[in-house]
Amino acid sequence: MMLALLTAVSLAGIVPPEAPQVGESTTIQVLDGAEHPIPGVSVRIIYRPDTHSANEVNAGLTDGGGKLAWTPIAAGPVVIRALDAEARVMVPATQLPVETWLLLLFSLAASGAAVVFGLSPFSRAS
Repeated sequence: MMLALLTAVSLAGIVPPEAPQVGESTTIQVLDGAEHPIPGVSVRIIYRPDTHSANEVNAGLTDGGGKLAWTPIAAGPVVIRALDAEARVMVPATQLPVETWLLLLFSLAASGAAVVFGLSPFSRAS
């Protein structure tokens, strides 16, 4: 019995969501090697893996059907981990982050100021 349980756990697989969207609930399922659901498994989500800004979150435990509801909180690459299995998915960006808009606005303001005050790399020094 113990050997069968260890075999099933070691052959676990994750059925990732097909098209996850930021802010929209989706379902993750954890299956054993025979494609039976595994209940009570801890699922971890790693946003932006392989970067210095990686953020790991405990998403919760799978239900009796081996499923867990997950709502992505950030766009970008994501790793879903359960037991010894992992699945990589991409959560697409639906809009530009606020930082991008602020940088764009600052760049436009700086360019406008440069034109108004004659600060151009192409102007000649007198």
